[in-house]
Amino acid sequence: MSIAVPLYGFGASGGGAGGTLTVTAPANVTVSVSKDGKTKTKNSGTSGVVVFKGLKSGTWTVTITGDGKTAQKNVVVTTDYSTAISFSTIPEFTYTGNYKIVNDSDEPITVSQDNWKIRFLTSGTLTFTNLNGAEGGIDVFLVGGGAGGNYSYRGGAGGGSGYTSTTQAVTVQVGVKYDIAIGAGGAGAKTSGGRAGGVTSAFGSIANGGATLSGNGVYGGDGGSGGGSGTLNQDKDGAYSKAGVGGTDGANGQGTHPGTGQGTTTREFGEPNGTLYATGGEGAAANNIIPDPVPQNTGDGGNGAGGSIESTPGGSGIAIIRNARGAA
Repeated sequence: MSIAVPLYGFGASGGGAGGTLTVTAPANVTVSVSKDGKTKTKNSGTSGVVVFKGLKSGTWTVTITGDGKTAQKNVVVTTDYSTAISFSTIPEFTYTGNYKIVNDSDEPITVSQDNWKIRFLTSGTLTFTNLNGAEGGIDVFLVGGGAGGNYSYRGGAGGGSGYTSTTQAVTVQVGVKYDIAIGAGGAGAKTSGGRAGGVTSAFGSIANGGATLSGNGVYGGDGGSGGGSGTLNQDKDGAYSKAGVGGTDGANGQGTHPGTGQGTTTREFGEPNGTLYATGGEGAAANNIIPDPVPQNTGDGGNGAGGSIESTPGGSGIAIIRNARGAA
């Protein structure tokens, strides 16, 4: 990647022909700049600041090495510039379950000098071996498992989604074993109510699973977002003639007997542009339409079913950590 770094000065003010590049790096590492087969190398010393003078205009590769680690970035030099470089900010760890490491655009990464997120998809034990960018703490976002959808021949209601929680600036340590439990999605049903979702827990915080309310299967479950209910048609022996959508982003479901949501956002880390989790399940009408399956690791409530169709299970929960960012 090529990065145009902030302007530091102009022209001859850098001293001598060519540009001057000021690099801020970790203390006591080897810093080199290279271009067109030519390399200049210095040690960052205790200050971590290294100055390279007389650099020709163009793209220079900045490399740091130390303690068996290496990091690189490209810098476009035209006059005098400054840049900062560090080793990967992603913490080093072991985990006994499944996980994904992504950037803020949700793209998979293995190395980063910027922000990072780790998504824990199944239960396991986490042990940090090097904190790197987690030295300043981590933010923790949890989603409980979604409840299974309800069944009723009249039109089953949707399960409540898992609840969500966000905890900021959690201190973590190397060598400590942190147990992470991912709440399972509740089972669907062929008769009456589905099953509640499981609790997700990590780093001393919890997010409860979504609920189901039996009521002959027609009441939407409560949760992070409420389950939807069918719309009652009084002219057809109590049958539900229209499906009711589940709530999103902490809202109640829709329909005649909807479930109640938590009333606060269910987006990742509680931020307006965060990935949306925990949508309530959809309520069904009195028909044999097969409900859509619910994705795992969403905390979504399962969809209800009517006629002779089985309702769907809820989505499992998820635990996500990131480098601490301050107030959401």
